[in-house]
Amino acid sequence: MIPDREIKEKARESGVPPSTIERDYVQNWLLAYLSPITMAQKRRDRYPESVHRTLPLF
Repeated sequence: MIPDREIKEKARESGVPPSTIERDYVQNWLLAYLSPITMAQKRRDRYPESVHRTLPLF
């Protein structure tokens, strides 16, 4: 967790509200956690090649 003082400093440096720094911090942690997971690839492997065109990539 980032201390409030550091959040406010980064927000002031970047010219954005502190909530933007907090949101970006959380999003980066979430993406770092999810990046090694290959959910879409595992899902697509269960279907024949002809079906891949109709499957969403999420």
